[in-house]
Amino acid sequence: MAHIFITILKINIAGEKLSRQTTVIISQLRVQNFRCILDESLPCEKLIALVGPNGSGKSSFLRALEMFYTISTKYTEHGFYNENISKDIIITVEFTQLTEDEKELFQKYVEGENLKILQ
Repeated sequence: MAHIFITILKINIAGEKLSRQTTVIISQLRVQNFRCILDESLPCEKLIALVGPNGSGKSSFLRALEMFYTISTKYTEHGFYNENISKDIIITVEFTQLTEDEKELFQKYVEGENLKILQ
């Protein structure tokens, strides 16, 4: 599973900042209507090797993950599957092994034990 480090910031009653670093684990990446990927999911483990011929989507998965974390993502028509701009590009990242604090912080987006975020 891919590990992402985030910092959770909390402020106590006295107004003091309490922060700690935590590890968020990506359990799955789903990409829809992006570049050469119509609709595919990539289950994530501790180590992932993307192997395949040219044009099979290896770089597209990595680019989709990069774009998921980019605040102001801009797509050109070449970024859409078959350049079909009538359907949205959807990138979904699912995180697992959340702490109780993370479950509380993201409770609106938690499904079962996992945090699922769509962009």
